[in-house]
Amino acid sequence: MDIELKNIALIEEGILELKGITLIADENDSGKSTIGKTLFTTLTTLNNFEREFLTNLSQRVIRVSFLLKELLDDKLKNEIKSTNEPLLEKITRIIKSLNNFNNEINHNFIKIEINDKFFKDLEKIFLELIEEADVLKQELENYIKKLNEENNLMFQNISFFVDTLTAFLALKVIFNYEKIKII
Repeated sequence: MDIELKNIALIEEGILELKGITLIADENDSGKSTIGKTLFTTLTTLNNFEREFLTNLSQRVIRVSFLLKELLDDKLKNEIKSTNEPLLEKITRIIKSLNNFNNEINHNFIKIEINDKFFKDLEKIFLELIEEADVLKQELENYIKKLNEENNLMFQNISFFVDTLTAFLALKVIFNYEKIKII
C-alpha cells in the first residue's frame, strides 16, 4: 500500500510504501514520529473505513433485496408468471444472489477477515451481481414497454423494480479504490 503525504507538520511531500515490515529511520527532528503517528492514524482509520464500507454496502444490498421482495407480491408474481415465467425466475434468482452476497459480507465480517483477497473476491462476486442486475433491468424495461402497449396497469409496479435496479447499478463504481492519498 502506498500512502502519499503532503503538508503534514515538517513533511512537505513524500510517499510511504508499506510492505510487510516497514522501518522508518533518519536523523533527529526529521519527521519520523510524525510519520509514525500519521501511519497509525491512517491504518486505524482504514480499518474503520473498511468496516463502515462493508456495513454500508450490506445495508444497501439488504434494502434492494427487500424492495424487490416487496414488489414481487402475489398479484405481481402471478401476473409475471402468466406472461413471462423466465423473467420471474430471473427476479427470484437475483434476490437470492443479493442475499448470498450479503451473507458473504457478514460471514467474513464476523470472522474479522478483512484483507485485500477478501475485497478482491467480494468485488468479483459484486460485479457478477451487477451484470446480472443489468440484464434483468433491461428485460424488465422491455417487459414494461410490452405491458404499456397493452395498457396493462401492472407496468407501474414493475417500473419501480427498474428504478430499484438502476439505483443498485449505480453502486458499480464503489470498488474502485487503488491508492490512498492523505492531503
